[in-house]
Amino acid sequence: MENDYWLLIASLKKEYFNRKKTVISRFQISSAELDILLFLANNKRFDTSADIVRLRKMQKSHVSLAVKELTQKGYLTCEMNSFNHKKLHLKLTEASKEIVQAGQTMQREYLEFIFAGFSKEERLHVLEFCSKIETNLHGKIPTQEGSS
Repeated sequence: MENDYWLLIASLKKEYFNRKKTVISRFQISSAELDILLFLANNKRFDTSADIVRLRKMQKSHVSLAVKELTQKGYLTCEMNSFNHKKLHLKLTEASKEIVQAGQTMQREYLEFIFAGFSKEERLHVLEFCSKIETNLHGKIPTQEGSS
């Protein structure tokens, strides 16, 4: 049974990447570039390279290279923080709009595909379970009263 989890994770990742490839090839961008555009579009309050590294779990060097490429292609701009001049805020440009829309459509279709046949209640349960897993991953496991 434990092996089923690993197979599920591998299958989910493979299916997502296969769908992502259509957007990547259509717009001639890298996987990391698409990940960054979608992260910024889907997470408005997190807009720095450090946020992407921390939350998206991407390697710093990959983020740095992809941000440079996206900036050169005109899909991103970098704005300096008025309080901390070392901190750059990444902003999507109008030129990125079509890519972002295609990527978000791909993400919605992917979720509809993997949750086909699930009721609204079942989808909520999956989100609850994933939230608990996320909590475990980050070491924020609530302690039970009376345990040492």
